[in-house]
Amino acid sequence: MLLALRGNQTMVEILCLMLEYNIIDNKDTQLQIISTLESTQVGLRMYEQLCDRQRELKELQRKGGPTRLTLPSKSTDADLARLLSSGSFGNLENLSLAFTNVTSACAEQLIKLPSLKQLNLWSTQFGDAGLRLLSEHLACLQVLNLCETPVTDAGLLALSSMKSLCSLNMNSTKLTADTYEDLKAKLPNLKDVDVRYTEAW
Repeated sequence: MLLALRGNQTMVEILCLMLEYNIIDNKDTQLQIISTLESTQVGLRMYEQLCDRQRELKELQRKGGPTRLTLPSKSTDADLARLLSSGSFGNLENLSLAFTNVTSACAEQLIKLPSLKQLNLWSTQFGDAGLRLLSEHLACLQVLNLCETPVTDAGLLALSSMKSLCSLNMNSTKLTADTYEDLKAKLPNLKDVDVRYTEAW
């Protein structure tokens, strides 16, 4: 602390790191370190930066939750609802429900995930009604895997409003050639498309 007071920048950095990583348990010592940091210009600046970082971390934790999540096979709509209601998933960007037993009913839960960018529904019973709901609420969705789902043109056409979509897997669905052309025309960012084993292939 004495060296930090004399303007030794390395010691100032070490004191900041000791606070950031909670190396010192004693509250009085922590207050002494803070007082030392606030006594010099460089110390005050570094301490303010530390406080800003901690505020941002607390805000992130408050919004909270993981950014990626994969549900085990055999999971149901009820399992997904129970999981999403058990904590904060405001940061969730990537969700895989592949090979689970979810249906269109789970769309009611999915639309509560404002940060969702990637959704994998491969080999589920997710259908047209669910797609229509997603298209109305998840404008940020970029990657959608519908391979081997029961979706038809009626639901797929609703995706034309999802302008952020850049990857869309419709392999082994009831997609027709006309709907595929319509989606290509209305989704300018769509770069990665899988239409194998459909009428459009």
